[in-house]
Amino acid sequence: MIQDGNCFFRAISHQLYRDQEDHVHIRFLTIQYLIQNINDFKRFIGRDDQIVQKYINRMTTTSTCADYIAITTTALALNKNIIIHETGNTPIFIHGSDFIEHQLHVYYDVQKLNYHSIICLDDTLPFLSP
Repeated sequence: MIQDGNCFFRAISHQLYRDQEDHVHIRFLTIQYLIQNINDFKRFIGRDDQIVQKYINRMTTTSTCADYIAITTTALALNKNIIIHETGNTPIFIHGSDFIEHQLHVYYDVQKLNYHSIICLDDTLPFLSP
């Protein structure tokens, strides 16, 4: 994925559509979900409305890197569980769906601070069973 601040959204776009170009739409869906459910997230962003609005404005800007709030919001907005893989660590499971089959897998490169879509060698999506 291109290192332009959109890498998480590009990786999710690739997981869904096998194309990273819908990253702007994925970010839009994430922000819309956040706005519609802002009371669920305010305590993590800040209780002050100005701080919340600054966060929304910053995350709306393409090239702003996704943080944990944006990743969680993306999972919920898409109704998908996002599994984040890192070298040497247990995968991180971000709950977004009650169905275990609804999985999106991304790899986070800690050295380069970059997300990548994970595809199996046979061009299928990976699956983590319980």
